[in-house]
Amino acid sequence: MIIVLTYSPENDFTACSDVLNGFPLVFLFFLLSRLRSHPIEVGYNEAMKNGLLICPSNVDSYKEAELKELMESALVPCVQQVFYNPNQIRMKSLLGTGKIAEVQETLAANPEIDTIIIGTPLSPLQARELEAAFNLPVLDSTDLILNIFSLRAQTKEAKLQVESALLKRKLNRLSGFYTHLDRQGGAGQNRGAGEKKIVLDKRQIQLFISQNKKELQKIENQKSVQAKSRKNSSLPIVALAGYTNAGKSTIMNKMLEKSDTKTQKQVYAEDQLFATLDSFVRLIEVDPSTSFLLVDTVGFIQDLPHDLIEGFKSTLSNLKDADLILEIVDAANENHLGHLETVAHTFESIGVSQIPTLQVFNKCDLANFVHPEADNDRIFISAKEESDIDFLIQQIIEHLYGKEEITDIILPFDQMHQLYQIQKLAKILQEKELEDGVLLTISYREKNLPKLAKFLNQN
Repeated sequence: MIIVLTYSPENDFTACSDVLNGFPLVFLFFLLSRLRSHPIEVGYNEAMKNGLLICPSNVDSYKEAELKELMESALVPCVQQVFYNPNQIRMKSLLGTGKIAEVQETLAANPEIDTIIIGTPLSPLQARELEAAFNLPVLDSTDLILNIFSLRAQTKEAKLQVESALLKRKLNRLSGFYTHLDRQGGAGQNRGAGEKKIVLDKRQIQLFISQNKKELQKIENQKSVQAKSRKNSSLPIVALAGYTNAGKSTIMNKMLEKSDTKTQKQVYAEDQLFATLDSFVRLIEVDPSTSFLLVDTVGFIQDLPHDLIEGFKSTLSNLKDADLILEIVDAANENHLGHLETVAHTFESIGVSQIPTLQVFNKCDLANFVHPEADNDRIFISAKEESDIDFLIQQIIEHLYGKEEITDIILPFDQMHQLYQIQKLAKILQEKELEDGVLLTISYREKNLPKLAKFLNQN
């Protein structure tokens, strides 16, 4: 017997159950899983184009601006805004009847609005009540971030991470959406009351979450092998981290331009929140004796949900493998001190607070800060300036390899095959031929001294 089953998000799961009446649900789930079409629609919704932002009246101005920037990044620009009294919220619907009526009037006066954004976290119950009251999609900041993530994800890993987070979010909000539906009829000889559609949909979502988890585990295992290989290469690892849109990817690209390995592909960099979700590793080799691996990571944001941190833990694990973290700070942002606090909390939550860190204040040209400048573990630059990037690279090298020293060594003629090894550990400034060998004036870093010791002891 051959069964041909086509399925799309538009098809109703109940209808599919009717087609396969008499077959076990497990068999139906198996077929659906092979098709890889989610029964519950997840991801960016192209129908959302104009948003109404609803915030508490005591919202911080920085938080309000960030919410609007999130809306822009999610392609749902703010066209109207309504404030509510945070002291008069309702547990069930967040907003009181009077405020709901005011929002309905605003919607009637602005028919172009197709999405409502709430400036505070919503419970599943509150989201359902507000969607029922306004007959429009209702999102909070977490939903906005997930929409942005679904737009930005490029690699298989990022797509799976975002998809899993969206499905978990959908699962939490599923209860109560299908109370109008009757129970599904039982199948086979044991016909009973059956199960509600919500139970069936929950099972489908849990099935896909489980599949994604297995695929992500395979990718994580592959990345663990790659990370071990990087560790074995003896090259130090430098990780870029910090608040979103601080300039991490731009700094990586600028360093690549300075590197001898210019053929490496540059990363996507734009002036927008969460421009990149994927982790990239690039070799920075200004000089062979002081090379290092540079890793880019996903940006942080205030009130970043724990589930999202968990979802991207494999990407953030690059920070744990780092020998040095560059915490990139947007010096031109008026709330950069708040950003520093957010990043500090995130570092603590993922267990990287103990790793040596340099705070790199970027965009100093817009903040009227003196640059390039170094103050202990704080560096002030503008990524637009080539000299500032040179300064930053030298600061990184000094922290990784120590201060620069200059000395002379004599390399006997019968040891000239060792010259290549010396070039990997030091920069040869001058060569002078002697009767018994070659006099080399070299510049080296403190970290490389143990490996150079055998050549120095010969003198």
